[in-house]
Amino acid sequence: MSHTPWQLQRTPYESEIDIVSDGRVIATVEAGEDKEEIASLIAAAPDMLEALELVVERKGFDIEYIHYRCRAAIRKARGEDK
Repeated sequence: MSHTPWQLQRTPYESEIDIVSDGRVIATVEAGEDKEEIASLIAAAPDMLEALELVVERKGFDIEYIHYRCRAAIRKARGEDK
């Protein structure tokens, strides 16, 4: 399963972060103590779903590729993939 990546995009307002895909806003995270972490987790949702599907299905993929995709999704969810 392939998806269009969700990415973080700063808004003109310091207190908001948009999650965008194909130029469209999927969600907006408003001011809060953990807004960066929350926005990163939301943006990583499609990547995490795809990685979990690979783990469950394991159709034609070797374990190294599955681990690579899982690690990439974890990094994105933690906000380390910027």
